[in-house]
Amino acid sequence: MAGEIIIAPLKPGRNKIAKCMGIFYGEGKLVDCGNIFGKVMDDDLALLKDPGEKIWKQGEQELGFEKLQLR
Repeated sequence: MAGEIIIAPLKPGRNKIAKCMGIFYGEGKLVDCGNIFGKVMDDDLALLKDPGEKIWKQGEQELGFEKLQLR
């Protein structure tokens, strides 16, 4: 689902995606298991468009994360 933040397994059984982290910014389905450990708030999903395009076209990029306290 859009906005889910996942970590791929260290030793995947069915694909070659390993030892990485990802954020879905559109429709996405995991081919292998992955640990969903966070979610981008719906109001912030549009902010993923530019970094997502840059990663897609130029390869890996460094991103920062910030923990928010929900009320």
